Formats: sequence, C-alpha cells, structure tokens
Amino acid sequence: MFANFVQKWNAFKADFEEYKKLRRIASIAKRNLLELRGKITVFISMDEKISRKRCIQSKLLEVPRRDVCDTVLEPAGAHYVQCEHYCPNFRAVKDKENAQPCTDTACPCYAANKAYAEAAVQYTDAVKKRRAFWNKNNTNVKQM
Repeated sequence: MFANFVQKWNAFKADFEEYKKLRRIASIAKRNLLELRGKITVFISMDEKISRKRCIQSKLLEVPRRDVCDTVLEPAGAHYVQCEHYCPNFRAVKDKENAQPCTDTACPCYAANKAYAEAAVQYTDAVKKRRAFWNKNNTNVKQM
C-alpha cells in the first residue's frame, strides 16, 4: 500500500514539474507578446495630432467630473480614460486568437506587426496546452 502511495506521489510530482514548465513557457510567451505590442503602439498626448503611424494609437482622454461624489471620493487631479484606435489593416482581436499579420507591406510597422501576430499564435498555443494539461493528466491518473 505504501509503495502504491509513493508511486502516485512521484507521478504527481513529475506532472507538477511538467505543469510548471508549461506555465513558465506561457508566461514567457505573454511577456514577449506584450513587448512586441509595445513596438506597434504609439502613445499620443491629449493635444497632439496623430503624426506617427503605428498599428495601435493609444490616447489618454480627460473625463470631466459630473457630480459632487466624484470629487469627494477622488479629490486630487483629473480623471483619465485610455482610448485605443486601431489601424484599418490591423487584424487582432482582444482574445489574440485571430491575430493575423498586416496586409499592407508598405507600412513601416509591417515587420513588427508580423512578429506580433506570430507571438500571439505562440501565446495562444502555450495557454491552450497549459489549460489542457490537467484535464489530460487527470484521466491518466484515474486509470492507475
């Protein structure tokens, strides 16, 4: 009985090490994706006109305070909201599963956009493998 417990414990430890490896791979893929997203994003101040061409244009907008409650709860400074505008050729969805490279080869961000689309695919694959690991593994453990 004790040998059976030790065998199951060792199998669980090996599975957990493999899961930690998958989790680390997904974390690295996400970090790489965010770094590449930064290369295709331009931050624009409130008064600046859009002069730099990038796939994603991020802008902070000041939202006026409407009632007394807002000023009591957040008295210091203004309230800002971030808005993002996407290039018409940019083909990425928020879930990142359908990210495709840009079709405009003349765009100065074409190479960065292509790298971003590849990183998005790698990230989605890594997350799917990580999420599916325990489901696959639990069926193997139950058969022991």
